[in-house]
Amino acid sequence: MPHCPQTTRSLPFLDEFPDGDRQSAEKAFERYEKRRRKRAETVDKAASDAAEDFRRRLRDLVGAGNLAELHRQRRHERQALRELLQPPGGLDRDLAKDRKASRRRIDALVRKLGIDPKRLQKLHDEFRQSFDELLTSGDGKVVPGYHLAGNLDRWKRLSPLHALPLPWGVLPPPDDPTDPHRSCSDRRSSASCSASRRRPATISASTAN
Repeated sequence: MPHCPQTTRSLPFLDEFPDGDRQSAEKAFERYEKRRRKRAETVDKAASDAAEDFRRRLRDLVGAGNLAELHRQRRHERQALRELLQPPGGLDRDLAKDRKASRRRIDALVRKLGIDPKRLQKLHDEFRQSFDELLTSGDGKVVPGYHLAGNLDRWKRLSPLHALPLPWGVLPPPDDPTDPHRSCSDRRSSASCSASRRRPATISASTAN
């Protein structure tokens, strides 16, 4: 059975497992990937539908002409707020106060257009809540987590793989602080270390005298 690229990348030690165990892990990971992709597609469609429903309800509440004017005012307020926050004067401004002032000006325009600001805010809040719930809903079974050091027995019962250490491969030799070439173990510095060993020693004229 060919390797699943995602499994090989995420769990490289599977190459050390017997064929049957490795193939079982591959199949489990492939099933997980299918569920993940299916959920992503479902969430994407639901989010698109929710956004379109929000835009439709917003147009019905505000009206197409008023909605365009409201968008222009909001863009103007965002740009004005960014300019207020520019240094040096913007560093000492009260951001919360400036945002409240911007909100009051937008609400004044909403009332001028004959729209109830509370209904508009309620519409925004409902959309934000539904969107947040959609994006944060769990995939599959969600259970409480357990701190490994304080729940070792419970951790070992979760999977037979937890009863024994996994074959992570060959470990590097322990670091020896007395090794003069210890920095050469880093691939990035191996070339410079090799060059330094080949470079002949030099003695300055002042030292030779």
